[in-house]
Amino acid sequence: MIKDCVLLAVEDTLSEAVARAALSSLRMSASQTIGLKGNTYLKKKVSALNKTAKAFPVFLLTDLDKPTSCPPELISGWISEPIEEALIFRVAIVEIESWVMADRAAFAAMLGISPARVPREPDKVREPKEKIVTLAKSSRKRSVREDIVPTRGSTASRGPGYNARLGAFVGTEWDPLRASEASPSLKRALSALKRFRDG
Repeated sequence: MIKDCVLLAVEDTLSEAVARAALSSLRMSASQTIGLKGNTYLKKKVSALNKTAKAFPVFLLTDLDKPTSCPPELISGWISEPIEEALIFRVAIVEIESWVMADRAAFAAMLGISPARVPREPDKVREPKEKIVTLAKSSRKRSVREDIVPTRGSTASRGPGYNARLGAFVGTEWDPLRASEASPSLKRALSALKRFRDG
């Protein structure tokens, strides 16, 4: 079995950007991406993905979403059958944004804020998306505020360019190895990928 190329299954485009950057940092790649329809879709597909992993490796990445639960609980709730060795099933705590924030200095520079304002333990932030919007409100960069912060009177929780701005940051500046120093769940994901690649 080829071990440096995987099928990628993710919730959304930001998760895809993060997963591809993580793979690249380990000299791995993704042959294609499936999902991009939220975690409900991935949950429905997990059994089929486990079968796929008998012949081709699969990197399945989802968010924990609920700070009160834990990854083993989520995984056991999604799949009851034995998990194939080549199904690398990882959970971002609490959301993929936690991993994005974890490259603290680069993230602060992108937002135009002091690095001291970025959480030192992003995995412990209960609402990472809300935290990013709050941080962006004090950005020195007007374009960042316009992208990430909802316009006044809007019912949206995030600005119109939220995903595009964060995705561009991940694609050009985010370093998963640096970020893993502040995010234990990211560090565990990178370790799992490396163990599979080298096993």
